[in-house]
Amino acid sequence: VTVSCLAPNAAFSDSTNNLTVSFTDLSTQAPSSWFWDFGDGNTSTQQDPSHTYAANGTYTVCLIATNTCGSDSSCSNVTVSSTVGIADIENNVQIYPNPVQEVLNIDLKGEAVARIYSTDGKLVRSVMLVSGLNTIETAEMENGIYVLKIESTDSVMTYQFVKE
Repeated sequence: VTVSCLAPNAAFSDSTNNLTVSFTDLSTQAPSSWFWDFGDGNTSTQQDPSHTYAANGTYTVCLIATNTCGSDSSCSNVTVSSTVGIADIENNVQIYPNPVQEVLNIDLKGEAVARIYSTDGKLVRSVMLVSGLNTIETAEMENGIYVLKIESTDSVMTYQFVKE
C-alpha cells in the first residue's frame, strides 16, 4: 500500500473596494494554515482575510498555504485606489477621485469653465464644463498638488486635488 501526502497548491482571488481588499483562499490539497503578506508590512493568518491599505498603489500580496505534507506560495499584484473626492453640496459640485491618476471627474449642475493651475500659479489646463459628468484627462500631468478653479456665471469655486 502506497500512501501519498500532497503539499497544498496555494492560490487566491481578490476583490477590491477603494482601499479595502477582500482575499479568498483558493488553495487545493487541504491546507490547514495560511500566512498572508499584504505587501505593505502587514500580515494575517486568517483563511480569507480582508485588508485596508493606507494609500493608493500597487502591492505584491503573497499567500503561503501549509498542511502536514508541506507548503506552497502564490503571489499577485493588487492595485488599490481611493475614490474619495470633493463634494461641495452648496454649489452642486462633485470632484473625484482625489488623489487622481488618469482622469478627474467633475459632476456639476450648470455650465462653467474649469481651470487647473500648478502650485506655482501656471495654468495647466482649461476646459468648458457642461451640466452633468465631465472628465478631464490627467495622465500626462506631473504628480503633485493642483488648484482647480471652477467659474460659472454666478460663482467662482476653488478646490485642491492631488495627482499621483
